[in-house]
Amino acid sequence: MIEPVSLLMYSTVRITAQVGAEASRGTGFFFNFPLKESGQNVPTIITNKHVVRGTSSQSFLLHMHDQSKGEKHPTATFNVNVQASLGAGWTEHPDPNVDLCASSIAELQN
Repeated sequence: MIEPVSLLMYSTVRITAQVGAEASRGTGFFFNFPLKESGQNVPTIITNKHVVRGTSSQSFLLHMHDQSKGEKHPTATFNVNVQASLGAGWTEHPDPNVDLCASSIAELQN
């Protein structure tokens, strides 16, 4: 069984986004959107629009562990850099009053 603190490490992601010379930092979480017609899932990261608004690249801090060995703590921590902006890589919630957006990470997983 994975300890709760470790479970949180594997279900969330730290996001650092560049806004000119400044950095915007926030967190996101992983979510699988089900595709009813195919029975497959689209893996995504959900975060707040204000974290990525006005940025063109983000860095995700990810933690991995080897489930086959029963590891409870990270066996690897690494950064993944992505070139994406709202409207091009990030899909905004359709209600402008809801501060959420999503980005597919299927390519990152591959």
